[in-house]
Amino acid sequence: MNKYLKKLDLIAGIETKAGFPKSLERTSFVFLFIMLLAAPHSIAATQIAGSLGLVFWIIRHLFRPHPETKPTVLAFPLIALFGWTAITAFLSYAPDISVPKIRGESLFLIFFFAFNHLRNRRAARLAAGALIISCMVNVLWMPLERVIGKGVKIDEIQQNGPLFKSGFRDGDGLFQANGKEISTPSDIVTEIEKSGKASVLYYREGHYWAFEIARVDFLPGKSASEKLGIVGWSISRSWRSAGFYGHYTTYAEVLQLIGSLIFGLLIAGIGVYISKGRRIPEEGKSIGLENRPYKKLASLQNILLLAVILGLLSLALLLTITRAAQAGFLASLIVIVLMMGSRKLFITLVLILVPVIVGGTVFLQQTRGVGFFDLKDNSTSWRLRVYHEGISIATSRPRNFIFGVGVDSIKRYAKDWKLYENGIVLGGHFHSTPVQLLVERGFPGLLLWLWLFAAYLATLFKSLRSGSYITWLDRGILLGSFGGVIGFLVSSIVHYNFGDAEVVMVLYMVMAIGMSLALVRPSEKLPASGVRPG
Repeated sequence: MNKYLKKLDLIAGIETKAGFPKSLERTSFVFLFIMLLAAPHSIAATQIAGSLGLVFWIIRHLFRPHPETKPTVLAFPLIALFGWTAITAFLSYAPDISVPKIRGESLFLIFFFAFNHLRNRRAARLAAGALIISCMVNVLWMPLERVIGKGVKIDEIQQNGPLFKSGFRDGDGLFQANGKEISTPSDIVTEIEKSGKASVLYYREGHYWAFEIARVDFLPGKSASEKLGIVGWSISRSWRSAGFYGHYTTYAEVLQLIGSLIFGLLIAGIGVYISKGRRIPEEGKSIGLENRPYKKLASLQNILLLAVILGLLSLALLLTITRAAQAGFLASLIVIVLMMGSRKLFITLVLILVPVIVGGTVFLQQTRGVGFFDLKDNSTSWRLRVYHEGISIATSRPRNFIFGVGVDSIKRYAKDWKLYENGIVLGGHFHSTPVQLLVERGFPGLLLWLWLFAAYLATLFKSLRSGSYITWLDRGILLGSFGGVIGFLVSSIVHYNFGDAEVVMVLYMVMAIGMSLALVRPSEKLPASGVRPG
C-alpha cells in the first residue's frame, strides 16, 4: 500500500510530511480524478465528486503547513464575473428567481480546484488522459446503439387511426410515452390505458416533439398495432445522439472540447514524427532527455491510435446533428493547425476537411432537412428573431444596459417584454451566450466574460510561442486546450453553452489543464523516482 501511496504523492506533487494533512491532499486529488472520469457522462456524479474534493481541499487549508495556492491571471476575471453576476441578481427584475441562481454560478470553483491540484506536468497529462479515455466509453457506445436501435419507427399508419389524427406520420420515431421508454406499440397502449391518454415523444427531421393520444380514439382490434392504426413498424435507428447526458446539445459541446484535446495531441505527434530526428529543446535537457530524439516520443502506433480515437469521436459528434458544436470543432481544428505553423499540415487538413464537410452536409440534409448554413431553417430564423428581441431589451434603458435584467427573470416577464411571441412559445434563453450575458448581466458582465477567455488564450498562446513545453504531449494538450476554447466561443455565438452546467464544468477542467501546463516551469526536475514526464 505504501508503494502506491508514494506513487500517488509523486503524481499529485504532495510534499507535506504531516499524516492527516497529507491524507486530506490525497483524498482531494483522488476526487479530482473521479470528477474528471465522471464529467463526460453524468452531471450528478461530477458535481458530487467535485464538491467532496473541494470540501477536503478547504479542510486541508486549516492545517499547517498550508498548501501553496498557485497564482493565475484568470483569478480576477473569474471572481469578478461571479461577483458581478451576484450584484445583477440582487438588482434583478425578479430577484426571487435570480438570487437562487447565484449558486449555479459557483461552478468556477472547479477551475481553482483542478488548477491547484495539477502541480506538475505529469498530473496535467493524466488529467487530460482521464477525460479522453472516459469519454471514449460513450463514444464507442453511440454507433453500437445505432446498430441495436431503440423506440418504434412508424413505417405506415392508417389515416383514420389515433396516431395519424394526433399528428404522427410515416417515418416518425416514437421513443417515450408519458416519460417512459418504449420499444413496441404495446408499450404505448399500456401507458394510454393507465390514464386514458398519453403524451408520446417522437423524433422528426432533427427535432423532438410530443403529441397526445387518447384511448377514446382507439380503432377496433385485438393487437396494439390495430388499436393505434399501425400497419407496419420497425425499430428506430434515427435520433440525435446524446451520450449518457439528457440532451444532444450538451453532448456535442463536450465532444467538441475533448475532441480538440485529441486533435491537439494528434497534430503535435505528427509534427514531431515528421521532424526527422529533431532533438529535444534546450528546456528538455534539464530533465535528462537530451539524448533522446524528439520524434521517438511520438511513435507511429500512438499517432494511429489517436487518429482512430479522433475518427470515432467525430462520428459521435456527427450523430448529434448539432451544427454549432460541429462548426466550433472545425474552427478548433483550423486554429490548432495554424498554431503549429506548418503549411503542409494545413494543406493536408484542408484536403481532408473538404470531403468531410461535404459528406457531413449531405448527412445533415438527409436527417434534418436543412443545410449547414441555412437561413430558411426555422431554428436559424428563430435565433435571429430572439437576438433582435434580446438586444432591444438590453438597450431599451441605461439600467438594463449596465446591470441587465437579472438571471432568468425573462422567464417571468417574457410576455410583458414581448419575447418569444409574447410568451406563447416556451423560451428561457436567447440561444447565444453573448446576447444572454448582455441581457441578464449587462454590458460589464459581457466584458468580464470576454476578459476571462482573452486572458486564458493569451497565456496559452504565449506558452506555445515560447516553446516552454518539453514533450509533444505537453504541446498537444496546450494546442487542444487552446483550440477547444476557440471552438466553445464559436459555438457560443448561437448556443447559450455558458448556461449549460455540464459543458461549463468540462470547460473549466480543460482550462485548468491548459493553464497548469502553460505555467509550469520549463526547468521542472524529474522526481526522485526517475519517472520521466514523457
